[in-house]
Amino acid sequence: MFNRTILAKIAPFLEKDQIIMITGARQVGKTTLLLLLKRYLENIVFLKFLNRYKIDDINFWRTQNKNEVDFIVNREQAFEVKFNSKHFQKSKYLKFIQEYPSIKLQLISYDNIINKLKLGELT
Repeated sequence: MFNRTILAKIAPFLEKDQIIMITGARQVGKTTLLLLLKRYLENIVFLKFLNRYKIDDINFWRTQNKNEVDFIVNREQAFEVKFNSKHFQKSKYLKFIQEYPSIKLQLISYDNIINKLKLGELT
């Protein structure tokens, strides 16, 4: 895999209220860049959680069928991280909701995280 320097170049623009359009020929890495951005967002969320909780209090949930929830904090709150909130499908999390009805499942997405980070509200 090639070292992707583009992420460092566009990261400063992610916190601005502007539309970023990624264009290019087929198979040049646009989808890979979006996957890197999702991981970048997950890392931001994880670091924010580490500021508030012990590392042992932060877990994840995954089944053999590859269903997963990105973060479970203190066995009380669950967080799924999506780059775009439109990609969140509650039906994908029904098994988790059924198995752990007392754990509140919340969505964290890039389109709402920037405002929360600015206000310091990220749990």
